[in-house]
Amino acid sequence: LVLLGVNAASVVALYVFMSHLYNAWPALGQKVGVDEIKQQILEMTHHSASDLESLPDSAGNDFTAVVGSYGTSQDKKPDLKAAPVTAPAAVPATAGGGSTNSVSNMMCSMHDFFHSGCAGMMISYAFLYMTVLSFGSLMTVYTRYCGVSDDRIGLFRGLSALFGYLGATIFPLCSEKLGLHNAAQGAIVYQFLLVALAASSFFWAKDTVSVYIVIFAVLFSRTGLWLFDLCVRQIAQETIPEAVRGKVNGQWRSMIAFFEMSAYAIAAYIPAPED
Repeated sequence: LVLLGVNAASVVALYVFMSHLYNAWPALGQKVGVDEIKQQILEMTHHSASDLESLPDSAGNDFTAVVGSYGTSQDKKPDLKAAPVTAPAAVPATAGGGSTNSVSNMMCSMHDFFHSGCAGMMISYAFLYMTVLSFGSLMTVYTRYCGVSDDRIGLFRGLSALFGYLGATIFPLCSEKLGLHNAAQGAIVYQFLLVALAASSFFWAKDTVSVYIVIFAVLFSRTGLWLFDLCVRQIAQETIPEAVRGKVNGQWRSMIAFFEMSAYAIAAYIPAPED
């Protein structure tokens, strides 16, 4: 009953905050049309309006393919007059047409993902989920194996959330002073150093000492993790055109799920905490 009450209250709070957000920023509820996307491309690539004359300005079907094939990263200035790279041609429907279309859609999504201008950053982010050095179920099992009491585990998990919140709090300041890319790089290096310290402690410290090195290193690393998380999401939001943003983010989410599942698969293969 307590969990039910907490979950119900969180749903109400979510709707209240979302309502407040959309009332404060009405533009979030407005869908950007094809003409607006063209204008975004012109602003990011510094091309003239004549470069887009051959592109449709209403339905957007062909234009969506063009946007997906080019990508509009600020680091690249594509030639908008070049012929767009199209998705693999669909095979006529046969007995196995359903699976063929699925493969074609997957290849198209992969193409959009790797031409989004954020693929490398998104893949590195997805790799962060293939770890046991976080306050999840696997690390909880290990800390209990090493003799850490349940009340201390609960305390450390609460502190982990606070350190993560600290990373979200300093995000506006870091992104403004350093820029999104520099802030993201600094955050991931900071987290890497702490996680490397935690991982190395398994080799040079006793279990009773190593477990607390792991706990505190992971605690402090959460600030870098959350700062990196917000930087990556903001860069993706600003870089990926709206026409392909859903497909790119879907591909990204599938990679995250794959690496997260991989960590549990490895733990199932090596279930003993002492290993």
